[in-house]
Amino acid sequence: MTTGDGSVRGATWPDESGRRIWPGSVVNDQSLELHRDRERIVAEAQLDGIHVIRTSVAPDRLATDQVVRTYKQLSRVERAFRT
Repeated sequence: MTTGDGSVRGATWPDESGRRIWPGSVVNDQSLELHRDRERIVAEAQLDGIHVIRTSVAPDRLATDQVVRTYKQLSRVERAFRT
């Protein structure tokens, strides 16, 4: 995911010592080098806001727009359980 300034967030993983590092970064006791993969940043940005909704209901029983509408209405059900 990208932030407003084009930097990437959430794209780290632990190295051998358990520290969280960026892809392509070099970490040692003396320095820290960070490298940004512009192509990957652009590719990830294109997926921002896209979600996959999977259902076991056959397409002939429930159209795509009905699946999306039903999913969005789940918040009402969840809210009702909380009250």
